[in-house]
Amino acid sequence: MDQFNLERDLINSDVVRAQVQTDRTFAKELYAALCNMQFVHRDMEHPETDYWSCSWRYAGSIVSHIEAVGGDYMDYYCAGNEGTISPSVTEVLTTLGWSARPWPNKE
Repeated sequence: MDQFNLERDLINSDVVRAQVQTDRTFAKELYAALCNMQFVHRDMEHPETDYWSCSWRYAGSIVSHIEAVGGDYMDYYCAGNEGTISPSVTEVLTTLGWSARPWPNKE
């Protein structure tokens, strides 16, 4: 499963780094997208059970790391719209081979 790591793919993407470092709105949208979602890579063998996810704090940490201005997760943590995926983030995720799905409701 470590073969599919969205964090690594985001950090290694020149496009993501450029957008996060030059567009604070995109950075906040990326943070929001990473929260409350499961992410599936198109090459996963068992996408119905395999997924990548992270906590809100970890999502903030990823984005602040990409931003590379010496901040930390608190720059994004609880910034709002958690679990919302903007069209621009969807486009980037798709380019990287990832799609998002909400957590299933447990009743």
